Amino acid sequence: MHPDTQFQAQMQFQHRIVTKGPKLSFPEFDGTDVDGWIRKAEKYFELVRILNEDRVQIAVLYIQGKAEFWWRETGSTAHQLPWHQFCAMLSDRFNEISTCDAIGQFHSLKQTQSVTDYVEKFENLMSLVKRTNPALSETYFVSSFISGLKEYIQHHLQCYKPTSLSQVFWYAKRLEQANPVSTKPPFFIAAQKQQKPWIKDTKDKEQPANTIAELKAAGKCFKCREP
Repeated sequence: MHPDTQFQAQMQFQHRIVTKGPKLSFPEFDGTDVDGWIRKAEKYFELVRILNEDRVQIAVLYIQGKAEFWWRETGSTAHQLPWHQFCAMLSDRFNEISTCDAIGQFHSLKQTQSVTDYVEKFENLMSLVKRTNPALSETYFVSSFISGLKEYIQHHLQCYKPTSLSQVFWYAKRLEQANPVSTKPPFFIAAQKQQKPWIKDTKDKEQPANTIAELKAAGKCFKCREP
């Protein structure tokens, strides 16, 4: 089947699906909230069952404003452009951070607060990484998630050997609730015995020195001061 004929057939199929199901409308893109627009577009494609090779052709029909001017300037051909590559181009042009920066943030992501907070950040960055590298397996993302957890959760979770993201998220949250802290006894610093300040004994104070004449008059030795 000719590509144009196939595309037209796909559009007709899409129309039939939409009219039979709940009211849907493809989101328009004007250059703002790139990630949000891509997520909505992908939900639409999955529901309407749009093939990957047809997604860019449909998406470019709904870009407007500065995004439309950008698309024209790229000189790209929609039916030859893979969806993940199109998303990467959009992110590099309209996102505050580039795709390379997002990948770097993903690999350096560490849990600093709760597991729930870590999961949200992980999923957000993972979606960007998936668009650039759609061939990455779920096993890869499971290992990446575990490596960023706090040590006490990470070590306990590895014993369960989770194989999916849903499993690893669930185990991490349960382990955080159990809070398996270190079993090492607490370290106490021995209290130092307080030393009393040294006070010179007044008995040791030297008596005022007598003159030699006074000692002779008293019949005492002027060296030892004894008779």
